Amino acid sequence: MEDSKWVTLNVGGVIFTTTRSTLTSREPNSMLARMFNTNQPIKSDRDAQGAYLIDRNHGFLVYDKHISLAGLSMEAKFYGFHGIMGLIEEEKRKEIARLKRFLPHYAFPEWQ
Repeated sequence: MEDSKWVTLNVGGVIFTTTRSTLTSREPNSMLARMFNTNQPIKSDRDAQGAYLIDRNHGFLVYDKHISLAGLSMEAKFYGFHGIMGLIEEEKRKEIARLKRFLPHYAFPEWQ
């Protein structure tokens, strides 16, 4: 793997460019950190322009207040962003509590 400062990702057809340190520093055990660890990178296919391919919906990599917490939780688990999981779980509990106040007789399923 080349040791370039900049990395280009093709996530579900959407192109993202960021630094290698952004991908490897905050969550060192995440899938993205492991992909771009210069010591033992995980192999990944590239598109015709050389961007690393990730066959996933790009929407969860960009902040959007309309993304469901269940979906965000699923994607955080996929990418291995364990540091954010506690925050997501807390927001899920708050959302269930809000819904229960407005719909007290509804049985709420547990979100995964």
